[in-house]
Amino acid sequence: MNNRLVAALILFTVQALAAQNPDSLRVGIHQLKSEQYRWEDLKLVQGVGAFVHGKACAVKGDLKGAIVEFQKGVKKSKAAAYYNIGLTYFYMHNYPVAIQYFKKAERIKPDALSRSYRQTAARKLKEKPNAMKK
Repeated sequence: MNNRLVAALILFTVQALAAQNPDSLRVGIHQLKSEQYRWEDLKLVQGVGAFVHGKACAVKGDLKGAIVEFQKGVKKSKAAAYYNIGLTYFYMHNYPVAIQYFKKAERIKPDALSRSYRQTAARKLKEKPNAMKK
């Protein structure tokens, strides 16, 4: 499915829910917008089709397929591939593995984006036990 079709289906569902509860419309629209931008931080390297295929899988919700595709890109651009894999694990809430991949990416090519996501994943990992106690 292309992005427009997915967005239209989500919007239709949101509108149907809004008929039952007007507050759900506001929540649904926010979720739709966040899904559209969720994968904007992926790094796409020109000439590496695996990254394009990985992003397409991620946008469709096939996160395991995205990881497989990004792993294919390791030969062409290790730092970008490790970062993309880390980002995918981050969105899967698998923070320990995400941190490992962000660290690998930083060792090869340090950048603020990898460091920021690594720090956020570490913070979320620390907060997780506290959230479970409540």
